[in-house]
Amino acid sequence: MIILLTGESGVGKTSVAKTLMNRHPGILLDGDDMRDGLNSDLGFSDQDIMENMRRAAHIAVLLHDQLPEDRRTVYITCIAPLLAGRNLVHELCGSRLWEIRIQYDYRASDDVKGLYKAGTPMRAYEEYPSETLLLPRRINRVYRYYNDTVCALAAKIEKLWPADKTA
Repeated sequence: MIILLTGESGVGKTSVAKTLMNRHPGILLDGDDMRDGLNSDLGFSDQDIMENMRRAAHIAVLLHDQLPEDRRTVYITCIAPLLAGRNLVHELCGSRLWEIRIQYDYRASDDVKGLYKAGTPMRAYEEYPSETLLLPRRINRVYRYYNDTVCALAAKIEKLWPADKTA
């Protein structure tokens, strides 16, 4: 299974993935780490965001197919604001993919990375058209409330965990 955890910067995608990995071992492809290394040549234009997503998905598929079945989970954590980028990930990963969007209403005290205080412009998150949510795409939305810990958020996700983890 390939799990794509998306959401705005600072929502806890990587922390949640690491918490889930304690109970569901696998490999983490962190968006920040990929941007610092493999994808350091990319900016934030639509084309670069698409290429970032394509690379992450392709690496995830390669890793997934090499892992033993009992550890066959790859976590991708990235902001993924473009609908076309997320659709590309679904296309490349196929039935292996399970997408989770973490939504969160920020308070000033939650600005872990200092992005909101610094006035860093945030990219609008393009929503799926409502009709596509009816397709069997394994898309789930998890809401994080201001008092949710990372463990509580991971527990919410585990309640939605697909029964077939070998895909």
